[in-house]
Amino acid sequence: MLTKKSASQKDRYVVLTVFVWLSLGLAACSLAKAQTSEPNLMDSLLEMSLEELMNVEIAYTAALTKTTPRLAPAAVTTITKDDIRASGARSLDELLEIYVPNLQMVLHLWEPRHLGLRGSISDRDDKYLLLVNGRVMNERLHYGAISERDLPLLQDIQRIEVIRGPGSVLYGPGALFMVINIITDNAETFQGFEVTNRLGLVDKFSGVEVKYGKKLDDGAGLFLYAGMAEQHGASPHDAEFFPNRGYYNWPVEGIAISGRDAFYDPRLPNHNSAYLGRDRLKVHGEYQNKDLTFWARYTRGGSNYYPWIAGIYWDWPAQGSGYQQLTFWLSDKVRFSDQFDFDATMSFIITDYERTQDTTIYASRQDEIHFKGIFNWQPQERLSLAFGGEYFDNQFGKKSVYRWAIPPKAAPWGGDVTMPKWSTETASILGEAQWQFAEKWSAFLGGRIDWHPFVEEEMVSPRFALIHDLTKKDTLKAIVSNSVRASTAEDMKKAFDEGNESDYEDMINYELQWQRQQTSNLWFSCSVFYNERHVVAWDQGRSFVAPLGEMSIYGAEAEILYRTDRLSMALSHGYSQLRDFELDDPETDQFFTAEPYGYGNDLAAWHDHITKLNAKYNVTKKLRVNGSLVIYWGCPGRKDYLEATRVRQSWDYTEGVSTLRIGDPAYFLNLGLGYTFSKHIKIAANAYNVLGLLDKSYNHRDYAFSGIQRSSTMTETPAAAISLTYEF
Repeated sequence: MLTKKSASQKDRYVVLTVFVWLSLGLAACSLAKAQTSEPNLMDSLLEMSLEELMNVEIAYTAALTKTTPRLAPAAVTTITKDDIRASGARSLDELLEIYVPNLQMVLHLWEPRHLGLRGSISDRDDKYLLLVNGRVMNERLHYGAISERDLPLLQDIQRIEVIRGPGSVLYGPGALFMVINIITDNAETFQGFEVTNRLGLVDKFSGVEVKYGKKLDDGAGLFLYAGMAEQHGASPHDAEFFPNRGYYNWPVEGIAISGRDAFYDPRLPNHNSAYLGRDRLKVHGEYQNKDLTFWARYTRGGSNYYPWIAGIYWDWPAQGSGYQQLTFWLSDKVRFSDQFDFDATMSFIITDYERTQDTTIYASRQDEIHFKGIFNWQPQERLSLAFGGEYFDNQFGKKSVYRWAIPPKAAPWGGDVTMPKWSTETASILGEAQWQFAEKWSAFLGGRIDWHPFVEEEMVSPRFALIHDLTKKDTLKAIVSNSVRASTAEDMKKAFDEGNESDYEDMINYELQWQRQQTSNLWFSCSVFYNERHVVAWDQGRSFVAPLGEMSIYGAEAEILYRTDRLSMALSHGYSQLRDFELDDPETDQFFTAEPYGYGNDLAAWHDHITKLNAKYNVTKKLRVNGSLVIYWGCPGRKDYLEATRVRQSWDYTEGVSTLRIGDPAYFLNLGLGYTFSKHIKIAANAYNVLGLLDKSYNHRDYAFSGIQRSSTMTETPAAAISLTYEF
């Protein structure tokens, strides 16, 4: 059980907050007089209608060549700065769950929580990529996308673009089913000083964020940001934990576990509490001078999570994961002509990652050097080309900065063995052609090839998209793409040392989209998709990562966006359904579905249907109200999996045990309001998981990814937060 912070630590936090407010306030007062009040880029975009935004040509996450949202060769969700503020989101995960259609989140007793899309989700978040300003931030050794996601510090973000579907054609292995690109503020999108203080109640946190932007002479600009938060989380009395007794075929003496009642033990950590009580941190600085951009970024986070009950019985330490990450980025554009230029990028990342599992601390550091060069050529008005290459050098097995006193460790070598040092080099070539070959027809043809020394063959990611403007209002898109994922570095190294090359995971995706711009303020979209995936994942029976078989999933998504000067609304519904999972070995013990064992035809960690509604309304020029609702409609595949496990492993989990909530629907309703006191002062208040005030079971979340966990649930607690923002 973690101890509370000392009074001196809390005093330091209070002093820091006061110091930041006073010093920046004094400095900004003098700055405000000298700085012009020219509108920034973000203000200009916010003034546009939906129709105008859909036709703005920009460098877009979904393509190598410049394009418009209307012609983007993928399903893309954009979350704006205004969306972030209105949501009151306390983490990137919560923000994505609110806004991204067909995205879901599940919990895990041995790892941080997981995100999935369109039925694809796993016990590690290495099947999608998390980017900051186009730079992949994934931890490569064990987990995948871990940094940024848990931080309640979001005021440096200008917008987020999410590719809902394969993206390895653009960003390489790992973008199997999704790409999340965080685009930060810079001197173009923000000028001035801003200080934000936030305080969370019940699910407790407190934070301060400061940012400063200034345009300099000759097209240069400077942007600085710093944020710090304490996060104590919600106590087990508020965020109730329901471990199910059924999967323990040994006695758990002195611990009452029925599945009907919430379990409480003083050794349980708070839900959402910071790993080992460490303050969450984020620092970002960017300098621009015309085409030259340099930025540096540091993040620190991590969370404790409820252990499986044997951990309490055996008096294990608090389970959790933590990270810190330092990134440097330098890019420049060389212009040969108006039609031909070259983008050059180099970057360097240091990632410290550790996790406490059972009684072992697995901790190590990994360094990554990255180079990328892309030629952009427009030989004709209707033809755009982009082509180039990318290179990664990864170093593994170094000592963690936090855990310098202990040798680096990773799970494949066990808790008593020092992991070896090794390095890998990954080389890639990629390209894309965008061609408007007729008045109402456009096509995208792209491809990427990646070479990794531990993978048995090159990884190929092609994409073809055909786009037709049916009318001035209607657009039809047909997209075929293949995406790939290499295994985690620790698994590939272990296999390589044993004389084996690693197989890679790939998924071919077929998608048909229809979009309609009904009016300048109203937009519709419908899409259907089907994918076939060669699954490489954890084999529970053999306790290692291996090819499991061939899985196919189909589904559909519908979206409605409406925006006026006063009202903004978004409604979406997602449906994902397992078609088939053919195992290479019928006896393989896997966590995706019980369908191969003859139980149901659903995914075991996925709700077939999910609906999302969010809205914000300006009651007056000063008062805004907002809300969001996320409905998980039920997960029958989870109940099928429990029954299959009971029969196959002869574990009678039903005797004296309640399976209430497991796989049942869940509802997450958030409400908020914001008030602008003056040009400089804004306040906001948000309430979370409001339906839990009526019945906490409405806010339940299931655990996934092993038999022991599938029978456990917890409830998100109703909570609140307030924020105060001062703009100079």
